[in-house]
Amino acid sequence: MADSVGSMVTWDSEQYLRFKRERTQPARDLAMQLPPDDGSVTRVLDIGCGPGNSTAVLRERYPHAKILGVDSSPVMIETARKTYPDIDFQLCDVSARLDELPADFDVVFSNACIQWVPDHPHLIPGLLARLRVGGVLAVQTPMNYEEPIHRIIGGIVHSPAFADKLPQQREFYNLTLPEYWELLHAHASASACGRSRTCTRCPRMRRLWTGIVAPA
Repeated sequence: MADSVGSMVTWDSEQYLRFKRERTQPARDLAMQLPPDDGSVTRVLDIGCGPGNSTAVLRERYPHAKILGVDSSPVMIETARKTYPDIDFQLCDVSARLDELPADFDVVFSNACIQWVPDHPHLIPGLLARLRVGGVLAVQTPMNYEEPIHRIIGGIVHSPAFADKLPQQREFYNLTLPEYWELLHAHASASACGRSRTCTRCPRMRRLWTGIVAPA
């Protein structure tokens, strides 16, 4: 599960993992849409890895690949390293340091993370730039903020009784589905297949476009 990217947010890995199975299932669902383990995937990046549960899913999917999980929370990274010592984890705030990561991954994966990261018109091309030619970007982000439960939570967070007790605001940075489509149309084609920037023909390209806008 992708978490803890905003620098203002403090994450509690123990509390987070109380619902580990439920939090991990969307990552499993997204991983099932990735290319099969045929030996061609050798490097995988997990953006917003949290305590490592989503990264462990990628390890199951690609047991022979070199996998890197990154997160901006020191607590989450510490927990991930202790729980999964055979996987590489790195402290990295992708809102500021995405360009410092390598640009040769076969898969860039992120589940329920980028809603906390501002400036998606800059972020999405940056994620694509981490891929080798022919690589796959798989992103899943919640887009259900108008559902009753989210409106109730938002009302409580901003109510006079709790506003001074909850320092961080519930701010989400998602774009609309048409806006994501335009970003991918402009930036993703060359990363996906090496053809022109407007190519939409190959199946890998269509999978990429579908995956990045899949609601969680």
